[in-house]
Amino acid sequence: KKLYIQMDNNEIRKQMELDQKRAFCKQSCTKIDQGLDKLDPRSGERAIWELFQNARDLARLDNGNKTAHIKITLTPTEFIFAHKGQPFDHDSLTSLVMQVSSRGKENDDTVGQYGTGFLTTHVFGRKLHVTGSLDMGKYSPGTYSDINRFVIDRTYDNITEFVDKVAHQLLAVNEFADAPKTTYFREWTELCYDLSSMERALENAEAALVSSLTVIPYVMTVNNPIVDVVIENKLTNEIYQFEKRQLPDEEGLKVMAVFITH
Repeated sequence: KKLYIQMDNNEIRKQMELDQKRAFCKQSCTKIDQGLDKLDPRSGERAIWELFQNARDLARLDNGNKTAHIKITLTPTEFIFAHKGQPFDHDSLTSLVMQVSSRGKENDDTVGQYGTGFLTTHVFGRKLHVTGSLDMGKYSPGTYSDINRFVIDRTYDNITEFVDKVAHQLLAVNEFADAPKTTYFREWTELCYDLSSMERALENAEAALVSSLTVIPYVMTVNNPIVDVVIENKLTNEIYQFEKRQLPDEEGLKVMAVFITH
């Protein structure tokens, strides 16, 4: 005999939404799965660039100029990338869950965040927690919801389990509709990668930090919005500060300096 469990209408609706999300994200999950298999220790160098590019594209206007402030922190348990910038909206948070670019969906001005390139950041951990704000202005003008360590989880044993996890994460994004609203958003957005969720993640993070010290001045020079960067390695108790300043023109050429404090 088969045992049938009778669902009420609310349970039926929730199950239908979950089934819909599973069908919606299946193709993305397959691509993510293939991309994760291609990660290697060298992916850490590209991952740093992807994170910087993300911060640059989400820079906020400050006295008429777009500015991005970045802080990277390495602890024994987490690799934390934080930046001051625009908050998430429903589209960009959904794009992060599904690892698809948000560029050009309905608005040509939408930044292309969280596509396949951003997948390389999982070299620092298969699981990350997002903290920041969610712009609810599309649905309730002038309002925001706090994002408190929202989980993006890429740990799984098989593709079926992964599809189920991503479907539940998409439903969790929609639950912000019922979250308390505020009229302000947090200055900083944090992506906290759980180093224990991937083999050699700590080693990858340490190597990426070392290599980034050389390239950060060049990255800041060619990316106008990035005005300062702080790197704190709590394993070695080292702090590096990079600050960009505009100097007087020389022979008609723009001159810029990056000052490094250690």
